[in-house]
Amino acid sequence: MAIADEFWKQIRTNLPVSTTRIAGENRYETAIKISQAGWKESAQSVILARGDDFPDALSGAPLAYDADSPILLTHSHKLDPNVKEEIFRLNPQVVYILGGDVAISPEVEQEIIDMDIKTHRFGGADRYETSALIGAYLPSSDTAVVANGTKFPDALAVASYAAENAYPIILTKQNEMPKASAKLLKNYPKSLAIGGTAVISEDLFNTLPDATRYGGADRYETASIIARELNPSYKAFVSTGLEFADALTGSVLAAKTESSFLLVHPEKMQDAVLQAKEDLGIYHFTILGGPKAVSPSIETELQGVK
Repeated sequence: MAIADEFWKQIRTNLPVSTTRIAGENRYETAIKISQAGWKESAQSVILARGDDFPDALSGAPLAYDADSPILLTHSHKLDPNVKEEIFRLNPQVVYILGGDVAISPEVEQEIIDMDIKTHRFGGADRYETSALIGAYLPSSDTAVVANGTKFPDALAVASYAAENAYPIILTKQNEMPKASAKLLKNYPKSLAIGGTAVISEDLFNTLPDATRYGGADRYETASIIARELNPSYKAFVSTGLEFADALTGSVLAAKTESSFLLVHPEKMQDAVLQAKEDLGIYHFTILGGPKAVSPSIETELQGVK
């Protein structure tokens, strides 16, 4: 086995790095393209999240993976016709709605019900309660992921790994664990704290159960550390680290295809990303979003073209 591994290490350094891009005209269309790539025939269920704001969606990836469901995006008060068409194509038995009535209105839910599809809403009084409701719905595990709920990058950097392992993503504030989050966390003997002290303070970290921190100097390094240390693969999904939508909807497909996940700046390559590429020997990148999300120059650098 060791000989085979060594042989593969030698071979992979000579393999050309390839890229594919999954992209639509906007985040709603990109989510549809991701859904079509991963669920070609149908899906038992669909996760529906608000497309223009992140809080209620941050904990959705483990739920989506557990239910083998794509994540689609919606406007708060109206279901995009193309999204509605994709739900119709998938023919799910249930649509899981992330967030309360302010995030996704009862009118949107009624549109789904009118399609003769059941709905199940995870809607708490705030993002922390919503996160806890989602986490409580997941199968039991011994580990929880803890991430800052006021910022999206760290939760999304770990989303595909958490999803693949059925670990809930429990949201926190920098210095204080909200009540709903603290209550759910009591069920888990171990935890992973995502991000540095600017997002999870040392004092708060010290209160977490048997915690290990995975955090870099910025969002890109944090995602790179997670990929290298927790979720290594020769394949990786890549999305912009400046917006949440593509990382959210792509995280489930990354988990489904056993791929690592990296965040990039749209225009400027980060050393941490190249380090992860080298350390993991990544030979294929799936880029999420159009050229404004991840520029052609970044794609070229990922390919290693000079």
